[in-house]
Amino acid sequence: MKLNYDSNGLAFRSESMSEALAVSECFQAENVSERSHTWHYLLTRETRDVQDLPAVDHLRLWGIDPSNGLTKVQQVLRSKRKRYRWDMTPIEEVKSTAAYTRALELVKSLFGKPLRDGRIIFPYQIETADGLVTVIRQNTGEAMPAEGEAVHLAWAAV
Repeated sequence: MKLNYDSNGLAFRSESMSEALAVSECFQAENVSERSHTWHYLLTRETRDVQDLPAVDHLRLWGIDPSNGLTKVQQVLRSKRKRYRWDMTPIEEVKSTAAYTRALELVKSLFGKPLRDGRIIFPYQIETADGLVTVIRQNTGEAMPAEGEAVHLAWAAV
């Protein structure tokens, strides 16, 4: 039995037909819902590690060892939870982080003074830009740019 993941959530991959039948029978007998394996459920309603999930416990009780792939799935779940918590952080709390403060200072140093053609940027434009720099840097894991370094934001339609 290999524990894996896909775009929907956890995926229990059997190595043989008899193992697939045993897994199916285990989940049916123990009333394990397929919905409890989705990323949405694991991020919003579940706080336990993968090895402590009821589905994994039931498989072990039935003599099926899902430990193959467990470490990788746990790393992915931890990463998704970290991203989910960051995305759910209130803006006021984000504004109190060191990364936001650094981004604000960077944007102010680059654009807080009149531009070459004499135009000035409104305060809401500065706040929007430093918020974008903060989020982009935390999403990509890149280091914040040094003082005075150019910041290039690329936009793409998804």
